[in-house]
Amino acid sequence: MRRWQRNSAGGLLGVGLVLCGVLVVETWVRAGLPGCGAESGCAEVTAGRWGWVGPVPVSGLGLGGYALMGYLWVYRRWGLLRPAAWAAAGMGAWFVFVQAGLVGAWCGWCTSVHAVSLGVAAWMGVGGVRASGGAGPPLRHRGPGGGAGGGG
Repeated sequence: MRRWQRNSAGGLLGVGLVLCGVLVVETWVRAGLPGCGAESGCAEVTAGRWGWVGPVPVSGLGLGGYALMGYLWVYRRWGLLRPAAWAAAGMGAWFVFVQAGLVGAWCGWCTSVHAVSLGVAAWMGVGGVRASGGAGPPLRHRGPGGGAGGGG
């Protein structure tokens, strides 16, 4: 994985972490984010049946997921980050379906979090990360004698 890809994935993880944190605060405090009034789609999505898992808001689970992926990114656990990113993207796709098909309301903040998870998964998917857990050295052409670039 190239440096710019790692940095882009890390930036997206940071954005997702912040967005989830904002949604957790909004869910508990009802701070009044732009576009999230009492009669908005955000209120329907976050306060409804699909907005909570027991006593925990779904955004809190997302916050934990982004924190885990951030940890994996910081400690370069690429082999674990890739499946975590794809799991987050799958959950994001599920919640987009929930908004559209089951709740019938849209939360722009929630949808932004899901778009970020898809972006992280896409970066991890095209980043050339090996399943062994590390990004190996760049491949070099081996010449006829087995050495790099020449006939030795």
